[in-house]
Formats: sequence, structure tokens, C-alpha cells
Amino acid sequence: MLKLEKMDRKSYQDYRKESLARIVNDYVGSGYYKKEEAARMAEELFMDMLPRGTNTPGQFLYNITHNKEKIGILWYGVMNKEYGYINDFFINEEHRDLENEALKLLEEHARNNGVKSLEVSAYANTPKMSLFESRGYKPYFVRLLKKIS
Repeated sequence: MLKLEKMDRKSYQDYRKESLARIVNDYVGSGYYKKEEAARMAEELFMDMLPRGTNTPGQFLYNITHNKEKIGILWYGVMNKEYGYINDFFINEEHRDLENEALKLLEEHARNNGVKSLEVSAYANTPKMSLFESRGYKPYFVRLLKKIS
């Protein structure tokens, strides 16, 4: 059975370390950032968005478990009472077949907390983009980038 379990202090510290590494990899893998710049940006992201860790108001951080085994994480924030933003969603590779079910659980949790719409960012042409599109998420704003030096 799939469940969301609120992160405790230790889980959050482990998550933060793992997440920083993943974010840096995503940034560097996009081809637009060098590792040093990506690491600085990732660190700033956490400092700005989670100044009080799991006690930051409006932020929800959970471990995703399957039969009591941690298989991933979820972090979403509520910007106002009706608008949520998925900051991080990750399922271990060996449990990727549960991603849709986990997203459904996330959406249920957000809906039960009064959220009427969820937004997420994903790099184009990635498995994450395909996953969210398969759940009905639609692009509504596109940022374009051109390297000029």
C-alpha cells in the first residue's frame, strides 16, 4: 500500500542532501549550467524556500512509502489557499511503476487541503515531463533560452 508519511528531522536532512545532488545533476544535465553554478543555485533554492525545514509554513514534505519501505519523496507548497506547486517529486527507479499512483495520492492530499490547481516545472523531453503530461498536466507558460556565449 502506498502512503505519504511526514518527514521527520532525520528524513529531512537525508532528503536535503540527496535532493541537492539530484538538483545539481538536473541542472547540469540540462546543458545550461556548470556544476559550480548548479550547486550554488540548488543551495540557494533550499535556503529561500525552506528556511525552517519541515516547519516552513505552507510547505509539505513527505516520504512516499510502499508497504512501509521508503520509495520516494514529495515536496509541495501552497502559495495561497487554492494554488499549489510541486517542488520535488521523486520515486526510486525500481519503483517507477508506482509513479502514477503516487501522483494520484499527492493530488488527493492537496485537494483535501483546499488546493484547486497544482503546477510543476519539468525540463522538456524528459521522463518527468512525460509523466506529468500523462496525468493531465498541460503547459501554460514556456520559457525559452538561448546561449549567446
